[in-house]
This record gives sequence, C-alpha cells and structure tokens, in this order.
Amino acid sequence: MISSEQILNARILIVEDDRTSRMLLKNILVGAGFQNLRAIPHAGRIVGIFRAFRPDLLLLDLHLPRIHGFEVMKRLREAFPDDYLPILVISADMDEQVRLRALSSGAKDFVQKPYKRTEVLLRARNLIETSLLNKDVQEKNRGLERLVQERTSELYQSRLDVIRRLGFAAEYRDTDTGIHIIRMSRYCQALALALGMNKEEAELILHTTPLHDVGK
Repeated sequence: MISSEQILNARILIVEDDRTSRMLLKNILVGAGFQNLRAIPHAGRIVGIFRAFRPDLLLLDLHLPRIHGFEVMKRLREAFPDDYLPILVISADMDEQVRLRALSSGAKDFVQKPYKRTEVLLRARNLIETSLLNKDVQEKNRGLERLVQERTSELYQSRLDVIRRLGFAAEYRDTDTGIHIIRMSRYCQALALALGMNKEEAELILHTTPLHDVGK
C-alpha cells in the first residue's frame, strides 16, 4: 500500500517549453503538496536527466524544441527497456490519432490542454502510485534474487564440503594418494580449461575428481 506521504514525496519531472505552462504545472503540483519537482524547457539531455533524477512521474509536452515528444518517448524506451516509464503526456492536440499515437508510443496517460487542475492532479497521483508500486515490486524481486543466490551459494558450499571430506578421508588413509589427488585435480582443471570448458565447469571438475580414489 502506497501512503499519501510517499506520493507527495515522489519525484516529478516536467518537460514543457512554454514558460507559462511550465509554471502553471509547477504551481498546481506544489499547491497540492508535491515538493520534489524539476522542470526543464527542452529534452536535449532527457536520457541522462531521467537516469540521474529517476522520476516517479514525467509530465511531457509533445511539441518541444530540438526533440519532439514522440522522440523523447522513443529514446527513453530504448534506454530503459525493462523499466516502467510513468509518462503523462500533456498536449493541445485535438486530433484523436495524436492521442492514440502517444499512448502507443509509451505514454501511460494523456491530458489535453486546456486542462483542469483537478484532472491533472488525479491523473498524476494515479500514475505516481502505479510507478511507486512497480518500484516496490522490483525491489522485492531483487531481494528475492539475492536470497536465492545466497541460498544457492550455501548449498553449493555444503556440497563442496562433503566432497572435500570424502577426499580427505582418502588422504587420511594414504598420504601419497592424498598428494596425488590434489595434483591430479589441478591437472584435470587445467585440461578442462584447455578443452574449452568454462570456468564454472572446470572448477566443478577440480572439486569432484578427488572422488575417483575414494574407494581406498
């Protein structure tokens, strides 16, 4: 569950070339309690800015100098193909095809100018909440991946420990054989690498070849 405090602390990036429209959006958002805002007049360095700021909401005008809004969305999709891009397009275009193109190009929602304050805030809050939920899920997934990696490493180490103990058992009964086992294991690892096996496969051979004499 995303709290109101989390929503109001969200990072919002405004890309709007018209100064009056840019200030109007900022005033609407600040008046509603949002404080973590950044507003820029063009999108010349949008990928770098997006990567550094990591906005929970991007308010994007379509008609921008230098780079059009559709190109902005294209660059962001290419730079962050696996990320949820919380883009709210704001445009004066009345053409339905423009709105549909924006939504199919990566925008999650569309607001038409002139807009109402309440509509902008509701759509902004909805997108921010979705963005924050998505980030929360991603963080939990990363935590689960780390846990799986830790458990896998522990299991791998426990298996190696069993193998080593069996190898030590042979060494305990026969010191010469024990030295031979160590030497032979390293030979096998070197041969495995020379034959084109990867590092993990060669390491597995290193640890398991001592078992060939465990019957002693």
